[in-house]
Amino acid sequence: MRHALASLKELPIPCIISLGCSQIIAWASSYYLPAVIAKPMANALGISLSCVYGAFSVALVVAALTAPFAGRCIDRFGGKKVLVLSNVLFAGGLLFLAHVQGLFSLYLAWACLGMAMGAGLYDMAFATVVRAYGIASSGIIAGITLLGGFASTVGWPLSHFLLEQFGWQNTLLVWACLHLAVALPCNMSLVLPKRQSILCPNPQVVSHRKEETDKSNIIFILLAVTFACTTFSTTVMASHMPALLHLYGVTASASIVAGMLFGPAQVSARIVQLTLLRSCNPASVAFFAALVIPLGAVSLLVWGPGAALLVGIFHGLGNGTMTIIKGTLPLQIFGKEGYGQRQGWLFLPAGIVQACAPFLFSLCIEHIGKNALFVYISCSLVAAVFFAVLGKLQKQSTRMSVLIHSDMSA
Repeated sequence: MRHALASLKELPIPCIISLGCSQIIAWASSYYLPAVIAKPMANALGISLSCVYGAFSVALVVAALTAPFAGRCIDRFGGKKVLVLSNVLFAGGLLFLAHVQGLFSLYLAWACLGMAMGAGLYDMAFATVVRAYGIASSGIIAGITLLGGFASTVGWPLSHFLLEQFGWQNTLLVWACLHLAVALPCNMSLVLPKRQSILCPNPQVVSHRKEETDKSNIIFILLAVTFACTTFSTTVMASHMPALLHLYGVTASASIVAGMLFGPAQVSARIVQLTLLRSCNPASVAFFAALVIPLGAVSLLVWGPGAALLVGIFHGLGNGTMTIIKGTLPLQIFGKEGYGQRQGWLFLPAGIVQACAPFLFSLCIEHIGKNALFVYISCSLVAAVFFAVLGKLQKQSTRMSVLIHSDMSA
């Protein structure tokens, strides 16, 4: 424990604080925004609530499609420029959203915000750090997510206060101003080390590299599918936890408390990973995190309503860990070269799943009722199995890399 705490002193704290603060504003003004403004916006525009959430789903799809391009730009030009541009896009999208007049402009405004989300949320912040710090980025990524975990804690109360005092349109304008006045300076103030030059590969190991590339493609596809599974589990519980708990006889007040425990559990998991688990293999941590996510749901099946609080705790612990894993595991497996674009492509299927998951799971609840909980559990367990497979493939790739370096030495 003492060694873990001492190692924290080596982290670039100003970088973590700048990116962490900008991520709080980015998440609070996008992902966590519909929960507060969707209903008053729908009433003001004379449309259904589902239309507003449909527009938000469009934003998530656009974010997924934007991420590969944004990641490639980070690899080529640096993340600072992309993150600064994302703040401008956020401010413009929020300004546009505050002045929408109908359904078409609503969807278009959310699509603009989707572009900002694809360029400015966690994955692109991770890519920015990895491009600058390489394999030493794991602790920085954990620190960023630790601060970013307070986005809902800060965002929801602030949005509610602004909504009650000034209305939904002015709430959006305030968030736009916060991007320009706080998040933008945070990203502009980043001082990152210059990227190291890339050495040309030794011609003697080209055939080994081709073998390694073929296996890397398989690992990449498996990793993308695994992250899509974990994204489905975390998204459906975030959107349907109260409804699911109600089906199992949990009272409304207990459901609220379970939801409140999600945030502290998530932050606690990130503190543990930043300190005690910092040197652990990300694949092993990911395997156990995927097993932890459904433990609360299994407890609910076994013990009934009395285990409701465990749903929020275990889901928060697993999800808090998984957020870091999505940044550190690809770095460990593939290295830092091309990390930004690779993160974008990994985010693409997960982002589409994130957009569709709430609707698909609502169909599950409608047709199979409380048994929909087994779908949530199954996705997490499938992800755990995939992480175990990834761990074995990773070890094989490591052995192959050792052979490559031996050939280079020869």
